[in-house]
Amino acid sequence: MVRVWWVVAIGLGLTLSLARGDSLPRRQSADWQADLIRSLIDEEMLDSAEAICARHFASTEASTDDAARWAIRWSSVRAARLTSTADWQPQAASAARQPIEKLLQAYPDHARRPWLETQLGIVDMATVRHAVLALAITPGQQDLQARGLDFVRSALRQWESTGDQIQALNPAGDEDLRALQQTLAIQRVEALLWRSRLFVSSSDDAIASATEAEQEARRALSQIGPGTRTHQRVMLLRAEALTAMGNPDQALQALDDVQSSANGQLSAEGLALQIRALMAKQDWNAAATQLNAYYGPVPERAPRSVELDLTRLAFMLAKVDSGADAQGQREQRLAAVADWLDAIERRSGVYARRRGEAEALRVVRVKPNGGDTRLLAAEAARQLRSGNTRQAGQLLAQAAAASDDAAAALKYAAQAAAVLKSVDRIAEAAEVLTATAMQHSRHESAPGLHLQAAWLIAEAMRQDGDSDVAVLQSILEATARRWPETPESRQAVDWLVRLLEANRGYADAAGWVLSDRYPPSVASIRQGGRLWQAALRQRLATEQGAAEQDAVGELLDQALASLQSPAAGEPAERSAQRRVQRLRLVALFAPPDDLRQRWGELGVVAEDAFAASLLKFRREAVNADTLVVPVEGVAAEDAQLWQQTLADAVQRLQRDGQGNAAERARLGKGMLRLLDAMDEPPAGVERLRARALAWSGQWQQAEQLFQKQIDASPGDLKAVRAAAEGLAESANPQAKRLAIEYWTRIAAGVPQGSGAWHQAKLATIRLHLAVQDRQAAIKLGRYVLITRPPEDQALREQYEQLLREAGEQP
Repeated sequence: MVRVWWVVAIGLGLTLSLARGDSLPRRQSADWQADLIRSLIDEEMLDSAEAICARHFASTEASTDDAARWAIRWSSVRAARLTSTADWQPQAASAARQPIEKLLQAYPDHARRPWLETQLGIVDMATVRHAVLALAITPGQQDLQARGLDFVRSALRQWESTGDQIQALNPAGDEDLRALQQTLAIQRVEALLWRSRLFVSSSDDAIASATEAEQEARRALSQIGPGTRTHQRVMLLRAEALTAMGNPDQALQALDDVQSSANGQLSAEGLALQIRALMAKQDWNAAATQLNAYYGPVPERAPRSVELDLTRLAFMLAKVDSGADAQGQREQRLAAVADWLDAIERRSGVYARRRGEAEALRVVRVKPNGGDTRLLAAEAARQLRSGNTRQAGQLLAQAAAASDDAAAALKYAAQAAAVLKSVDRIAEAAEVLTATAMQHSRHESAPGLHLQAAWLIAEAMRQDGDSDVAVLQSILEATARRWPETPESRQAVDWLVRLLEANRGYADAAGWVLSDRYPPSVASIRQGGRLWQAALRQRLATEQGAAEQDAVGELLDQALASLQSPAAGEPAERSAQRRVQRLRLVALFAPPDDLRQRWGELGVVAEDAFAASLLKFRREAVNADTLVVPVEGVAAEDAQLWQQTLADAVQRLQRDGQGNAAERARLGKGMLRLLDAMDEPPAGVERLRARALAWSGQWQQAEQLFQKQIDASPGDLKAVRAAAEGLAESANPQAKRLAIEYWTRIAAGVPQGSGAWHQAKLATIRLHLAVQDRQAAIKLGRYVLITRPPEDQALREQYEQLLREAGEQP
């Protein structure tokens, strides 16, 4: 059996430190191809590594061991790319899995399936490492923590399933399978240690996860023979877990055991763990001795080790405030930290530097005037000079999030937004501004910074033609709510109202105009009334029948409540304008059944003669000439609103008449009086006028107007239906007979037996009954039920009911 235990070596390396070797690839195993890919990853030559993997994978037979090797290497390169990028992208996570999943999809029973599936869990851990670094830089982001925990669980589930597969294959007699079992054990311990880093250091959750890792390590050690490199590796992981649990003495004892089994020598990783354990027990002299012995007088010339480089950084960070009795001394130490970060990048690459920056922010939390965020700001300036604009913006955003000094945080946020905007990262720029402003909301510059985010989003919308206003609306609402007493809040409200009105959100717009955050002016009360008028008009257009009355009544209650005068003390002109707007809304939109109650709630309002006369006309049986139109001064105040108000009044009277046939003659005359007062009649006014003529008894003129509309739109059954319905509502029998002719035309123009056809026939029968032509009603009803009986039982029952009304038993 060909030994393939190294198949997961590349992926396994990703879960450890990505130690960077010499500038030229050097042999690390018996497989020069694996060493080449590892060296390219260490040197961050990921494009070259991926090109080699893709080429070899494409040239191998998918069912072979070579295909499995190259799939795992390819996946490992992509996982390294995922881990090293500043932003985690789900596409990158999927891409890292793709070589493995592609091979398993082609060969579900591949001989190396357990190895391939082990790599899938390793890829998941790349996302976990990314989340750990991001959380170190910007703690408290629950979405990052949740993502990391989800991917830990995914990896552990994957490895549990793989372990079950291996157990079913009887690994006792297979050296490769036993080696893979040990690999899975190491992966589980490492995953639990990474999970502990997703929590605040020394928190209950972090300690619990480290404890679980230590228990898993002991379980693995009981199954691995002592003296082997695998045994030593697990011992190192156990020591790391013990340190994380707060047991540095036990960790040092475990490391002594490793050293004894390794002929008195600790690996660079083991030495890093030993120094961290000494630091955990605050044995600074011993830790310094170990570091000095390794690094010597010129630390950058020491042998390369990412873990030791980061351990030296941790030691420097721990000493930043130690004995620093002067701000200058502290800044000198921070400058040394920044210098060492540069050295780490030169020695071990960008990813190692990102790990160092994460550790720096985890340890050196920002203090007012402490200058700690200068590390990030200085790096941002360097990235900007190097042409890495987006990275610079993100570093400044991290500085803004990390700073406890409000002025500094807001300054960094403004700088970050400007940089990110320059590379069209508008959403990121806006998020930095809003998050920082909210975090330091008490600072005087916070509301302006928050509102600036709205300007950024609006500018992007204008450039891209994006009509999705949800983000812009949420920013404006947050500005208005969080800082209600500021000029920025007023600006946000004005903008928000315009935005809502443009998108037909009239009710919400009215609510903002009339909110009690600041006293409204006479003009804003008038504006609020106009917006409520538009909102109620909109609601009427979307509701019918009983639903209309309920929906409009509920919205009218909201409108009237928002226009209610506050406690005593409001200037008289404002109170008067509130009364005017309330009166107008009731006159135009209150359903007939609510008029008496609404009238009582309003009391006497003399400021709006038109609305008062309309309300009286609707409530009492007075003549149409009592309607006060035109009203002097209203047109000059707002001609467009006045015309729309007249149109709303006509629609209101039409609705009243549709529900009360006995009042149609009087209401029709009122509609005609209002229509005559309009300078610019709205679309569809001719049909309204024709209907009003029919109601008022002028049915001949109505018929002529209806016919004119029909002639103007040949074949338009809507025009014919309008004539049929309008004339049918006339009290004159001749008009009703004309309506029968129109309904007959409609029936002839639609498919026989259709719903529209039956509606026309039912309307015709009702009109025959209305003009006392019972025989015609019976004849038509019988004809339909015999020749084209409706399948709809409800329609059939209507025919039968009309026949009974005609004196015929169906």
